[in-house]
Amino acid sequence: MLFRSAVRAPLAEIEALITESSQKIVLANRNSPTQGVLSRPAPPVLKMEKLCTARKSRTIRLPVSAAFRSEQIKSSVQPFLNSLKQISISPTGVKVFSTTTANAYPADPDEARALLSDQLSRPVDFVSEIENLYSFGVRTFVEIGPKSVLTGLISKTLQDRQFEASGA
Repeated sequence: MLFRSAVRAPLAEIEALITESSQKIVLANRNSPTQGVLSRPAPPVLKMEKLCTARKSRTIRLPVSAAFRSEQIKSSVQPFLNSLKQISISPTGVKVFSTTTANAYPADPDEARALLSDQLSRPVDFVSEIENLYSFGVRTFVEIGPKSVLTGLISKTLQDRQFEASGA
């Protein structure tokens, strides 16, 4: 069984806790300066949840079918890359940013495909992505989806700076 668990605590504290615990666990999402998501098979995540609770950090278990954004699903990368090779990718004038590197995708289609497929097994660095978008001049963020979770994470990341963020 696989789990992901969102932890509400400063990212540095979550990283330190992972190191101290010696659990084979991944900080799979750096969602905001004060929230991360742990990913791995159930026993290590359950132990980390107990450690977090003991330190007064709130955890929320996220039901998932795989330990996304970790080495646990590395076997999916090549099949996904093979599928991406069937799709035409053309550079555009609008930069599209990767959730793992926080940088714009490369203009070379093969490099873009490789980065996109590799994202399956690499952690999300949403904090750096939002910070990088902001440094590139983005001031308006629109979330399209059933909830406004990302809008809240953007607000926690950018805090008192000038920006607009809304869920739709």
